[in-house]
Amino acid sequence: MTLNADTLHPMDMTTHESKSIDRDGNAINVHTGDGEIVGRVVGGRDGVAGQVGCWMNVPYARAPVGPLRFAPPQPLSQFAGKSIQVDARSPNPIVAPQRPSRLEDVLGSFAAVQQEDCLRLNIWSPLEALRDEQPRPVLVWLHGGAWITGGGGISWYEGTQWAKEAGIVVVGVNYRLGALGWLAGDDAEQNNLGLQDSQLALKWVAENIGAFGGNPDHVTIMGQSAGGDNIGALMQSRHPLLFQQAVIQSAPLGRPMRTLDEARAIRQMAMQQWGVSNLDQLQRLPLDTLLEGQASPAVMGKMKALGIAGQAYMVVADDLHVNAEGRTRYLQSASRVPSIVGATTDEMTAFPDMKRVDPDLAIGRRMFNAGAEQWQCEAEAAGQKCWRYEFRFGPNPRLGACHCIDLPFTFGTLPAFERAPMLAGGDAAEMEALSRYWRSGLQSFVIQGDPLWPKRDGGVHNVDAVR
Repeated sequence: MTLNADTLHPMDMTTHESKSIDRDGNAINVHTGDGEIVGRVVGGRDGVAGQVGCWMNVPYARAPVGPLRFAPPQPLSQFAGKSIQVDARSPNPIVAPQRPSRLEDVLGSFAAVQQEDCLRLNIWSPLEALRDEQPRPVLVWLHGGAWITGGGGISWYEGTQWAKEAGIVVVGVNYRLGALGWLAGDDAEQNNLGLQDSQLALKWVAENIGAFGGNPDHVTIMGQSAGGDNIGALMQSRHPLLFQQAVIQSAPLGRPMRTLDEARAIRQMAMQQWGVSNLDQLQRLPLDTLLEGQASPAVMGKMKALGIAGQAYMVVADDLHVNAEGRTRYLQSASRVPSIVGATTDEMTAFPDMKRVDPDLAIGRRMFNAGAEQWQCEAEAAGQKCWRYEFRFGPNPRLGACHCIDLPFTFGTLPAFERAPMLAGGDAAEMEALSRYWRSGLQSFVIQGDPLWPKRDGGVHNVDAVR
């Protein structure tokens, strides 16, 4: 019996890592260490060349609900001697509970199913990878959204183009958001739960991606904004690194990190707002109540009064998962693996109350661009390879090259952003050409460790319209 991906079913069966395509070509069955996962074919029905297998909402951890709410993620190996069977053919992505993004007026919106049982992966692999013996490079994607919105499998981040064009296996990761993922805990093990989620997802990839045709020893991690910041935090982990390269897009590398004392103060503010005093009450708090109160005006006002800048939830320098020395030590992580790092030209115009004027743009340059430059300097000082870019294309005169403008071009998903104000006025052919150029460099880096960009003065590659 095969169940939907939102349900886990224990089965008495012996499993091993294997892969197969059923006879009618519509479904793809793979066996991982956790059990059988059934996906679907996208991109046509005739032949294998150019076709892609897609597995949506694949669980990589036990559902973080009930007693596991506000607890570190638990691996799926919960059924001793048994396995799970998952129907991962749904086209509807699952995401963590969230409220609408403050950037909807710039990006537009996306469709998804919200639920607390959200620790899921979304996988795209070329069908050829399931037929031959040559394992393919793997890209693991950590989405952005200020640690409170987004999802790894939404239409913005579909991996079909990467799998079809470059033969890369793409994995989009969900991690817990808002207070559910980033509220400071009663003890250190309960801090940075969203970061711990991502670490467990990487472990799942290392153990199981071979079943999807991927090479667990050739993994590049890529993330934008909050997702990019998470990558640097993972590079400070006490666990072995489970990726060999990194791409960090528009991460706030120039901003001070959240201290543990600040995070604990925010926890107290939020708990007062919710009217709870202990973990048991937090675990029984209705989800809507939790979401409404987690960053209410009252909480944000108290943060401001205490001089705590930024949003309520983010990576915490707790000295267990992330070094307590803060951003200076964080940036030294650039020495660990080859990387690409960069930002857009007009980052801040995407945010409320920010305009395309020098004082506002200067904030963005300090937070995003200067931080990327410092990351590159730390890498090169340690003898590590690092390429830096600045994404300069932006067709909307009001927004310019704002935060997130690079996303449609990164995944080749321009149609998913057709109503995004940030792309208003753009020429479709010109944008498609730029998308091909931009993602080809990223794909080259994933495959061979070099984006093959021309040398540029000042060590930065400017990405603009392709003429």
